[in-house]
Amino acid sequence: IVTIFLFTDYRFVILIVVYTTLFLYLEYSFGKKIYKLSNEFNTFNQSAGGTYVENATNMLSIKALGGESSIIESVSNKEALSRDMGIRKVNTNNLKWRFFQLLNGITLGIFLYLVGTAVLSKIVTIGMVLVLYTYFNKLQSYLNDVSDLHTDMIDLRSDLNQMMPIF
Repeated sequence: IVTIFLFTDYRFVILIVVYTTLFLYLEYSFGKKIYKLSNEFNTFNQSAGGTYVENATNMLSIKALGGESSIIESVSNKEALSRDMGIRKVNTNNLKWRFFQLLNGITLGIFLYLVGTAVLSKIVTIGMVLVLYTYFNKLQSYLNDVSDLHTDMIDLRSDLNQMMPIF
């Protein structure tokens, strides 16, 4: 895509390189945050499940000693921590999406301005506008695919870390 734009105007190449760099930087930054939140969510979720299972195996002893309320409170607290961490992860994903939409909108506006000035200065023809827009749209699509794959890899890595902890 950069090669195609290189034959039209150097400003397109600069825009594409800056856009791609910013996109990947945002993906990397939010990816680190989401990975950390995923690990914390899995830890809290595993802790809540462990507390529940541990107390379920000792249910007769707990009932005999009258400790049902403390057990319910303990499990509820652990589940609340897990839920809160899940909400934070979803909010971070939403914030990442908003930043991407802001970056996409601003870049598209600059791109259309550059295409318009290129048409007016007769660097590109009016028919070439559709071709340039199609290439730019493909670039956005490819970067979104990279983002989706990166998010899937983060979730998978986080899940694998929970299944096989490092000793």
